[in-house]
Amino acid sequence: MPMSGAVSTDDDGRFAFGAMTAGSWRLTAEKPGYARATTTVDVGGEPVDDVEIRLSPTQGIALQVSRVAGSPPAQVYVAVLDAGRNALVAGMYPTGENGRVRISTVPPGTWEVLVRSDDSGTVRVMATSPGEPAAVQLAPQATLQVNVPALAGEAVRGRVTLTGGDGQRFLVPGWVSLEDDFSLAYGRANVQHLPAGTWRVEAKTGDGRTFTGTATTVAGGASSVDLE
Repeated sequence: MPMSGAVSTDDDGRFAFGAMTAGSWRLTAEKPGYARATTTVDVGGEPVDDVEIRLSPTQGIALQVSRVAGSPPAQVYVAVLDAGRNALVAGMYPTGENGRVRISTVPPGTWEVLVRSDDSGTVRVMATSPGEPAAVQLAPQATLQVNVPALAGEAVRGRVTLTGGDGQRFLVPGWVSLEDDFSLAYGRANVQHLPAGTWRVEAKTGDGRTFTGTATTVAGGASSVDLE
């Protein structure tokens, strides 16, 4: 689990975390204009000194955000994914003049980027660092009500995942994280921020049962699916 909060370096770039429990920890360092970097530290009974994290200059990526109708949103949630579709960078970013967003901590390369606003579907684009701004056009979100009739009324919990026609799992960028599954309770789940498309929907419960189905979503509309 990530620790809450952060620490800043002093003028010499030194930092200190206190009251860390024993175990293996991943430390992440970032500064505007530099690629985010991480290192792993094993903490035991003695203080760990001289942990070094090197930051390299980068131009980052730029996004040009618009809506299908209306002015750009004031802010967007963005996740930049690595080759394994893990979040390299994730967070909420304000849009500047005419919807421009710059994320200055993305290393050089070409990256899969997920973008959404509070009321839009999630858009997938490719962005290059350094390079021209990637165009992102947001459409109204689709929502999907997932029902598992066999679990109706049962106080059993599970998780729901969606896979698109391209074989990629649906991912939603959040405040500082990436959501890849959705809570199922009493046989129901509600999935938001979907784009239009056709999805393979799967629900798994904690006791090992699996239910599947296929659903189609439309931008700005609400759909439902029953899983068997």
